[in-house]
Amino acid sequence: MSPDYPGKYAVDKAHDTVLQRAVNYAAKNNVVNVASAMNAGLDLDNLHEDTSLDRMRRQIEKRQPREVIGQAIDASNNENTFNPLTGLANQQSQGLGGSGLSLASNKGYIVPAMLDGVLAVSAVQKRGTYSVAPLSRADYSNYGSSSIDVAAPGSNVYSTYGTNYAYMSGTSMASPHVAGVASLLKSVHPNYSASQITQLLKKHAKELYGNLEAPTEGLEYRGAGLVNAYASMTEDQEKPAVSAQYSADGGSSWHNLANAIISGKATIRMTATGPVSSASVNVAGQNRSARGNDSYNGNASITVDVDFSTLTAVEAHSMTIKAYGLNYDVSNDDVSKTI
Repeated sequence: MSPDYPGKYAVDKAHDTVLQRAVNYAAKNNVVNVASAMNAGLDLDNLHEDTSLDRMRRQIEKRQPREVIGQAIDASNNENTFNPLTGLANQQSQGLGGSGLSLASNKGYIVPAMLDGVLAVSAVQKRGTYSVAPLSRADYSNYGSSSIDVAAPGSNVYSTYGTNYAYMSGTSMASPHVAGVASLLKSVHPNYSASQITQLLKKHAKELYGNLEAPTEGLEYRGAGLVNAYASMTEDQEKPAVSAQYSADGGSSWHNLANAIISGKATIRMTATGPVSSASVNVAGQNRSARGNDSYNGNASITVDVDFSTLTAVEAHSMTIKAYGLNYDVSNDDVSKTI
């Protein structure tokens, strides 16, 4: 999109429709590495009567904050034109806990993507017809050893086109991938700042760096690596916090269970808070489980009644707690604790 073509629509309506339906498809079909954040406030502006500059200004003037903004631009725009707007957009977005801007360009000089608070995206394409074919820079993509943050798929994006179907390619097909993954990360880490989201996005992209072919023509395009939607939803997840208490007076007072000496009857309570989907306990031969509310501020609580009044000597007992996070991946966000 470029403000330098006054005789043409800056954004073709069908072009935007392809992007919108591509991310909708991803949302409904859990497509790996094609992320949708439609439910997180991703705004695909289908108004095609103005330029990308006007669109950004309109959002700022109307005070329509966006946590993530995706934009594809022509490289002929200059820093003096975009710097004030990107600065305001980032200030507004980050002031609300947003994650900043994601932009892609068609040339090696990337303005405003080189400005602070902006992620520069290169477009890649497969070098074979098989699904795991290596990826390389698309001929139309931007590049630069110090100016690219991450790479994203931008070639042969298949979607509805008007009343038919079509493949489309371009850096404007790559930028929404990164904006979508940034939105996914923001949904998983709602309290993260823009810089923290950027660091995590680049960390995950590094895992797929090996999928990108080294540039034979010397035009470096890989940045930190290939944007990684799967990792954004399975890795570096916050874990539930668990605690255990007991009450010997019917719940009037509660005490820390660890190393406690309990005689007679008591109620043992386990609480898991934070991003918890479910939890379970095993204590005194009893197994109990409970569901959380599948939110990042969730709560799951389990109580178990025990009776040690028949014991004739002191015995050691333990309680095993398991709390499961939201991604159902034991290696990342599940907690197992024995008290």
